[in-house]
Amino acid sequence: MAAPRGRVVVIVALVSVLVGAVLGAAVVGVLAGQSTGDGAAQASATPEPGSIESIAAELAEGQRQESADLAEELASAGEVAHDLLGDVLVGLAAVVPPDDGSGATDLDAGAQADVEEWISALDQAEDALSATGQGNDDQAVTRAAFLGSVALLRSAVEDVAAAQASEPGRQQDLLADVGRDRLEAVSLWQAGGARLDSLVLETGGDHIHLFLDPSGDPDAVPEEFQNHADD
Repeated sequence: MAAPRGRVVVIVALVSVLVGAVLGAAVVGVLAGQSTGDGAAQASATPEPGSIESIAAELAEGQRQESADLAEELASAGEVAHDLLGDVLVGLAAVVPPDDGSGATDLDAGAQADVEEWISALDQAEDALSATGQGNDDQAVTRAAFLGSVALLRSAVEDVAAAQASEPGRQQDLLADVGRDRLEAVSLWQAGGARLDSLVLETGGDHIHLFLDPSGDPDAVPEEFQNHADD
């Protein structure tokens, strides 16, 4: 069943605001505390076991490790979903070519829409992403962006099925919905992909590039964003 339109719009608005704010923020380095005496050397930079400072350091390290684990988990699920959505976009483009800018979008009578296969792929993508932890706000927003993209693409696929069974007059309205939902799905995925890349970098990982083109063609994605991860 397609996700309620109102919920998807809320997801898009939330992700646009939060992702933009986070991406524009500078990464602040946390410097270790230093103190100077009257010429005497500092005895030790390591907090005493059991002290407030030691407990705080342990908690901070635990949170850092948890964030790193969740970012890695989301990256793995994102790779799975990325490939599945790419396959759906390729199939969808063969049946309903992406808008060329003229505003014309038509069903290709020579192509077969395998709606059941596409829905199965989207189910797998949703399951992979839903199984990840939500983590902090940034991770939750990234996850929501990916899931929102899946929901929008599912709506586009269902509209293709409806268009193929509709009269010509109704087809054009449905195809307009297909084009809009496909573009919004890709845009929302790009926002999540950009944020995921930053999350992974912030936790000590390497670049991970999970970007899509409405056509599903990986070569249509800018070259610097084509690989899943940098070597």
